Amino acid sequence: MKRTIIFSAVVIAALFLASCGKIKDTGTSPNNPANPNEGAPGGVDNSTYPFETDSDLAGITLSGGGFTDTSISTVKAYMGSASVKITVLFDAPNKQGRLDRAGITLSTLTGKVISGHIWVPNGMFASSVPYGCFFYMQFDSSNNSDWYQSTWQNLSAPTGAIKGQWNALAVNVDSAMTLQNGNGQAGHLNGNTLSQNSVSTSLPVKLGIVVGQSGDAASTGYTGYIYIDSINIQ
Repeated sequence: MKRTIIFSAVVIAALFLASCGKIKDTGTSPNNPANPNEGAPGGVDNSTYPFETDSDLAGITLSGGGFTDTSISTVKAYMGSASVKITVLFDAPNKQGRLDRAGITLSTLTGKVISGHIWVPNGMFASSVPYGCFFYMQFDSSNNSDWYQSTWQNLSAPTGAIKGQWNALAVNVDSAMTLQNGNGQAGHLNGNTLSQNSVSTSLPVKLGIVVGQSGDAASTGYTGYIYIDSINIQ
């Protein structure tokens, strides 16, 4: 009788452990919750820049005046258990905030798709004058400080009782990033892609994401927080 009881206990324990393992593998543990109302799938964040710990902010800088401070926060997460919380001050039409990282070699970006996710709160702006976002790359003076960017994408904010919304942004580096500040000389022509301007892939570049107000004078000002998460290069 004792042998039967012991054997049964071992089997139950083994099944319990196996079940726990399966639950963890799905990426739906308390540390990785999904939030479908806000557009967050949850799960483990394996992005290039997952913003899970303070070390993920190494080399990150802010500019443009619209972004004033950053910190890692567990309040919101697109995937994983955290994101980068950004204190914002948008108080004038066309004002932008930039979050970027320098020292990236262009060869690691060409042929790739860059994606990221931005959380904006309910009531941040009116749908008639939405805020927007885009990715950009800026070279140093060795390549005339050329600035390439993707097209402006309007952001969406939720209505009703939903507190906020994750917006997805994804661009193909080779086809969607075009020069904006060229001097008109060969290799620096506005509207051209990197390959059309024959840019050397060995050059260092600053990679960033921009969030900004509409140029419309009726654009709503906002002071508070947004979140950025899961920036991936693939």
